[in-house]
This record gives sequence, structure tokens and C-alpha cells, in this order.
Amino acid sequence: MKDKIYFYVGIIPSDEKDLKEFINDMIEDSDLKYFVEVVNEYDDPYGYYTYQLKGSWEAYKCFLGRPFVKSLSHDEQD
Repeated sequence: MKDKIYFYVGIIPSDEKDLKEFINDMIEDSDLKYFVEVVNEYDDPYGYYTYQLKGSWEAYKCFLGRPFVKSLSHDEQD
């Protein structure tokens, strides 16, 4: 996939259901423009439950401003 990135979405545990539903909706209703897949899940050192995702820049932008997202960061891939 061209222009793929790995990004990290931190949530509080009570918001996990909302995040999973949002990801599943993106996977089911998406074309490659909004491609996203779950790579890993873990507790981060800042107290959030974090999902590591792989996807497009457009998918990353969909997470901006969502009320359940407490932290959002990314790594670029060649």
C-alpha cells in the first residue's frame, strides 16, 4: 500500500467498544482510501489502552477529533 503509516490510538478502557465499532465500520465500509487494520493492542505507560493500527493518511485523519480518542500519534513508513 502506498503511503501507509502506523498510528497509535489511545483510549480509556470504557471507550473500547466505541473505538472497536468505529474501526469495524471503517473496515466494512471502506475502500483503500480509508484502509485500516489493527496490528496490536497494549497498555501504554501514560495510562491509556492503545491500539496500534496500520492504514492510510485518510484513515488516520478520521480519528482526529473523535471523543473517544485520548491520544493519537503516528510513524511514517516508506
